Amino acid sequence: MARSSPDAAAALAAFGGTARLDGAVVADGEVLDFAPRAGFVVVRVALAPGCWRLRLTLADPAALRVDALTGDGPIPLPVPAVAKVVEARFALSAPLDAIRLAPVKAARLKIVAFSVEPAPAWASLLPDWRMGPVALPPRQAGEASPETEVAGRRPPGWDEAITIDAVEAVRIAGTRFEVEEAGAVRLAFAPPLRPGLWSFAVKALTEDGAPALVEPRILAQGAASPLDTAAILRPVAGALHRGVVRLDRPTPVVVLRPRTQSGVVDLRELRVRRLSPWGRIRLVVRLAGEAVGRRLLMATSRLATSRGGGLEAVARLATPADRRHRRGRGEERAALARWLARPVMREGPVRVATSGTVPLPAGAVAADAAPADVTLRPGERLTEPAVEAIRRAPPGPVSADAAWRVLGLSSSPERFAAPDPIRQRAGGGPLPLAADGAAGGTHIPFVLVERRGGVSVAAPAVRPSTARPPVSLITPTRDAPHHLARFLATLFAPSADPPELILVDNGSRDARALRLLEEAAARPEVTLIRDDRPFNFAALSNLGAAAARGDILIFANNDIAFTDPAAIDRLAVAAARPQVGVAGARLLYPDGRVQHAGLVLAGEARVRHLERFLSGRAGGYMGRQRIATSVSAVTGALMALRAELFFALGGFDAARYPVLYNDIDLCLRVRERGLANCLVPSATAVHHESVSIGQQPSDALFSRGGAIWRWARAVEAERFRMDWGPVLDLDPCYPSAFDPLEAAFVTRR
Repeated sequence: MARSSPDAAAALAAFGGTARLDGAVVADGEVLDFAPRAGFVVVRVALAPGCWRLRLTLADPAALRVDALTGDGPIPLPVPAVAKVVEARFALSAPLDAIRLAPVKAARLKIVAFSVEPAPAWASLLPDWRMGPVALPPRQAGEASPETEVAGRRPPGWDEAITIDAVEAVRIAGTRFEVEEAGAVRLAFAPPLRPGLWSFAVKALTEDGAPALVEPRILAQGAASPLDTAAILRPVAGALHRGVVRLDRPTPVVVLRPRTQSGVVDLRELRVRRLSPWGRIRLVVRLAGEAVGRRLLMATSRLATSRGGGLEAVARLATPADRRHRRGRGEERAALARWLARPVMREGPVRVATSGTVPLPAGAVAADAAPADVTLRPGERLTEPAVEAIRRAPPGPVSADAAWRVLGLSSSPERFAAPDPIRQRAGGGPLPLAADGAAGGTHIPFVLVERRGGVSVAAPAVRPSTARPPVSLITPTRDAPHHLARFLATLFAPSADPPELILVDNGSRDARALRLLEEAAARPEVTLIRDDRPFNFAALSNLGAAAARGDILIFANNDIAFTDPAAIDRLAVAAARPQVGVAGARLLYPDGRVQHAGLVLAGEARVRHLERFLSGRAGGYMGRQRIATSVSAVTGALMALRAELFFALGGFDAARYPVLYNDIDLCLRVRERGLANCLVPSATAVHHESVSIGQQPSDALFSRGGAIWRWARAVEAERFRMDWGPVLDLDPCYPSAFDPLEAAFVTRR
C-alpha cells in the first residue's frame, strides 16, 4: 500500500507533494531506504496525450526501473542502466495518472530533482516501439533524426537503380557503414519496385575483408516496430547475403538496417532483382526441400531416440550439414597441402614450450616459454605436419587450431588466442596461440595441436553424493504450477539427495502454485523468499544467492526436470574444480532431442545453441555430447559455479541484463579471469522449454514475444553488443573454419 507521512516530506520534496511511498520504503531524513525485496515510489502526474520527457536527478548513480502505470498495466520507460541523471522520452495516446520508480536492488537513494515536461515529437526512419498507450523512440541513446544531405548518393558497385535517400544514426564512407544503435538507411529506387517478389543480395564484410557475421534487415511496409522485418538477408555463400521481399504495391523506397546492433559493416554490390515466374518456382522448390529436410531430420532423430539409437546413421545421412562438413574436411586437407608447398621461412628446429614431458615430433625441440615458437598446454601434443607447417610461417609466434582426439577421432573444437584477456586459458601462464596478426603472430589455419582424453576440462568422475560439495540450488519462479510441480517432484524424488533449495517467488497469484510453494517451504532444506517487484530474473537470482549457504551455487529454471538423480552431483563436482568457472548441464527436450549443449557466440548480439535438435542418444561432433567440453558460455537454465567466484564477480548484472543475456555476460566475465566454462554432458536434465519459443510475435502486451518483451530484448541486445562486441565476432571456443550461425560444426558456406 502506497503511503506518505510527515517523516517522508524531506525525502519526497523533489516531487512537490505528488509522491507516495510503498510500505517497504523507509524515509531517513532526505534519503529513501529501499528494502532488498520490494519498495517503490508512486508519483502522481496528470499527463495528456502527447510527447513527454521525464528527468530524475539523484545524489549518486543508481540503477532504476521507471514504469508508466497505465490502464493496461505497468509499462517500462527507457532509462539508462546506471545513471545519476535519469532521462526518458515517451509519447502517450491516452492520459497518464501515475509513474512508478523503483531501484533494481536494495539501495539508499537521495532524489534531488524530478520533472516531467512536454517534449518535441521525434522523427525517425524507423517506427516507434508501441506498447499499449505508450510509444517509445526507436533508440535509447541520443536523438538522431533522418539526414537527407546524402540523398542521391550511390555506394560504389551498387545497382544503378538504387540510391541512398536518407540515413539515421549511420555514417557512410564509400561502402563502409558505421552503424549506431538502431541505425537505418532509406533506399530509393528509380523506377519504383513493382508489386511481386524481389531478391535483395549484398556482400557483407568486416573492415578486414572477411565475411561479416551480420544479418541486414529490410523493414516491412507499414512496420509496427523497429524489428518488424520483411526480409532478413542471411548468409548463403561466404560474404554473400540474400533475402526475398514480397511487395504488394509500387514501392519507391525501403528502409534497410545494415546491421541490428552498433558496429561497422562493409556492404558491397547490393543487387535487387525481381523474381521471374521460373525464379519463384525455384524458390518454392528450395524452401519446400528445406522444410522436408528439416522434418525428415526431426523424424529420424526422434525415431532413433525412441528405438535405442539404431537409426542415428540414417539421421546423419539425411543431414545436408553433415555432407558439407565432410566436404569441408577435404577442403581443409587440400589447403594444408598447399601450405606445405610454400618455401621454408624458418631455419633450425621448431622451439616448443610445454608444462611437462611431451613427446615431440622430429624437427622440434623443447624450449622456454619466452623464445618459443609455440606453447602447449598440459595434455597437448603437436600433430605430424605441425613442424613443417610452422617452418613455412614467418618468424615470430604462431597460432593454429587445436583438436581433441577421442577414440582415434580428431576435431578442432577450440581455438585459443592472445592477447585478448577473454581468451586466456585457465591458470594464466603462456598462451598457446596468438590472434591473427596480433603482436607479430601468424595464424596457421589448420589442426596442428591435439589433446588426448578430452579438452581443457575432463569429464568428472561419478562420485557418491556424500562427496558432493555443499550445494545451494536457486530457482526464481512465478505461477506456472505445472512446471513447478514437476520440478519439485523430480528434485525431491525418493532416490535423489536434494541440496538446499532457495525458491524466489516473484508475485505468484495462482492458487495451486501458492500451495506448492507453501508445501515446499515446510521442508527443512527449502527456503522461500518472496519478491513482488517487476520481473528481473538477474535480481531474483542474486537475491536467492545472497540467502544461500552452499559452497556451490546451482541456478535452475522452474521448468527443469531432474530425470537423473546424479546430475546435480556431477554438475557440482565439475564446478568445484579450481580451473573451472561456470559448469553447464546438457539439457534435452521432452522428446529426447538436445536443447542445450553449450553456446556459441555468432556475431551481432546473437548466441546459438550448439547441436540443437540433435538426437539425445547421438555422440555429437567427435563425441562432444559425451565428454566435458570447453565452451564460451552455457545457459542459465541449469548452471553451477563456486559461491566465492559468483560474489567476487558481483553476481548477475541486474541493471544491464534484467531478463536476457545475464547468464552469458556472467560466463564471459568468468573467462576474463582466465577460467574455463564447460559443458558437463554427464549432468543431463530435461528442459520443458517450448521447441518454438523465441521471438514469436504475440498480441499479448506482457507475454513472452509481446511488444514489451521484444523491446526489452532489443535494449539488452544493444548493451550486450557494446559490452562484448569483439568477442561475439570470433568465439574463442569454436573452430574458425565452422559456421557459428548454424552452430552444428559445419564448414562455412
